[in-house]
Amino acid sequence: MPRFSAADRNFGATDIELHSDHRPRIVVLLSHLRLTQVPSRLARTMHEVLPEFGGEADVRVIDRAFDQALEFGHELERTRAADILVCAGATGAFLRKHLQLPVVLMRAHGVGVAPSLAQASRVSQRVGVLTYREINQELELLRGVFKFDLVQGAYTDLEGARGQVRRLAREGCGVVVGSPMVAEIAEEEGLTGALALSGELFRQALEDALALWRGTMKEQAKRHRLDTVLRELHDGVLVLDRDGRVELLNLAMANLLEVDDERVIGRRIGDLLPGCGMEEAVASGREIANKVLTVKGRSLLGNLVTFEQGGKAAGAVLTARETAEVQRADGHVRAQSRPGRFAARHVLRDIVAESAEMRSVVMMAERYAQTDSTVLITGESGTGKELLAQGIHNASSRRDRPFVAINCGALAESLLESELFGYEEGAFTGSRRGGKPGLFEAAHTGTVFLDEIGDMPPLLQTRLLRVLQEREVLRLGGVEPTPIDVRVIAATHRDLNEEIVTGDFRDDLYYRIQVLRVRVPPLRERPTDIRAIAFRLAERLARRMNAPSSVDAIVTGLMPRLQAYHWPGNVRELQSILERALLLGPFPENESIDDAPLIRELLPELFDSLRPAGQPTELRDVGKASEIAHVKRTVDDCGGNLGEAAKRLGVSRSTVWRRLRSGR
Repeated sequence: MPRFSAADRNFGATDIELHSDHRPRIVVLLSHLRLTQVPSRLARTMHEVLPEFGGEADVRVIDRAFDQALEFGHELERTRAADILVCAGATGAFLRKHLQLPVVLMRAHGVGVAPSLAQASRVSQRVGVLTYREINQELELLRGVFKFDLVQGAYTDLEGARGQVRRLAREGCGVVVGSPMVAEIAEEEGLTGALALSGELFRQALEDALALWRGTMKEQAKRHRLDTVLRELHDGVLVLDRDGRVELLNLAMANLLEVDDERVIGRRIGDLLPGCGMEEAVASGREIANKVLTVKGRSLLGNLVTFEQGGKAAGAVLTARETAEVQRADGHVRAQSRPGRFAARHVLRDIVAESAEMRSVVMMAERYAQTDSTVLITGESGTGKELLAQGIHNASSRRDRPFVAINCGALAESLLESELFGYEEGAFTGSRRGGKPGLFEAAHTGTVFLDEIGDMPPLLQTRLLRVLQEREVLRLGGVEPTPIDVRVIAATHRDLNEEIVTGDFRDDLYYRIQVLRVRVPPLRERPTDIRAIAFRLAERLARRMNAPSSVDAIVTGLMPRLQAYHWPGNVRELQSILERALLLGPFPENESIDDAPLIRELLPELFDSLRPAGQPTELRDVGKASEIAHVKRTVDDCGGNLGEAAKRLGVSRSTVWRRLRSGR
């Protein structure tokens, strides 16, 4: 059975263009019960009419078996080989329901079928006429005029057509007039089949197809112009005709130009913006990008985009905004797209692991990276828990996906909830128009790092547990959850078992997040790492600070004190001390570090004899009963500086603030 020829596949297979000289590609599909000859009798009749439309459309008449009609229609859509399909009767109605392609029906309506009836009456004095869906009312009115008996019928599908032909046969009709399939059914039943579709009816169908095409092109042109304007509504937008006269402008442009939008319509752009060269650009079809315009003392940045119709310049769209707004937007874009946003910068080899303890940690992290299970990283503040989390992410199969980190103890509960889970428009006063996705959604297919999870409020612990169990997020104010695919790595400096006992942390959440566990030892437990970490940090700081080349000498001079110190703030505190030390420059020759008063003043931690090594100073090492008192003393020692107190205690600034409030 024949399928689709190369000619059928290649026929006009191009995209529709919005140009008036583009001729529509019309495919006339004639369906048959059995295809006995190609071209069919009706196809030959139609070919006689085609020369009349040669300059207006590309028309192809194709014969196909009825059971191939839908497949052929899908092929036309897939290859974009036709703009309009023309069919007869039930086949056309069937294809309309199953294709996106516009379908025009050829109908044997009115007296257009009279020539066919005249020929049929020569065969039989009782003529049957079958039409799709409803009988021909005009023929009913003319029944008394004919010199033969007229019997009509209607059908909606193939079986219905067969039944109607048999009825007409029983009623004595020797000939049946209808579509090609109706005529073929009549022949099968031993009757004479006559085609109702004449050249005149085919001509009318092509006229209908052309009218549909012209209307579609006009609507597309209007929509194209409107879409061009709508895309720029955040900026000032002004539409010009081919002569450079204003056709349309939005309120933003009227405000920028300080004009009345109604009085501007019809004025030349050269009068509104003299010397800008816009009018000449419109006439030549030339586009202008990022042109600085001065309007009544205001600096604007303008862009002119021209458009054509029929290959000729038809107008342009001018968009503009204040240069100050452009600069603000540029800063925002840079901030949003800066390297490292939602990306992990560090890998496991960035971790200094001279000691056996840290080598074990890195080895464990490498194993954890091969799974998608939840990881809990414990350790004192400043030990590098986020560095380890980034390393696990970059060693995993999710390395090219987002890495989203959030400090659960640094935000208020209301802000943390909206940041994590997002919100719908109108969820609360001041919510962003259109809503905002949360960080879990932003991390889809990647990793979420929840730092200081021990500081997460109980209500959010419940919501987080559901996210981990169901793998879906419900935004604030939303009703439909959003499925997500994320790996969760959590970290805390707290003893979560102790938090569970006091009721500050949910035990079911604890068991959910500690599928895999790793503890990062504090710096005082791995003194062999101090030297390597110090030199690496000092080199990095020196490049950033443009410090002197004698960095090694400075670090070497401090090393005895660095190795003797107990490091309550761990690596973060080490970096702070080294940064201050590099500001001092090289030490004087033949002078001991212990004899340098300036060093003692800038680095008092290293000389504090009142705090011998091993004395607990971190918040987690102090009992619950004296915790608040310890925080207050530390804040007093720091002169009320919460940031400095937080560093000494090894917690976040917000945690210090909450402990002070709880002690009131």
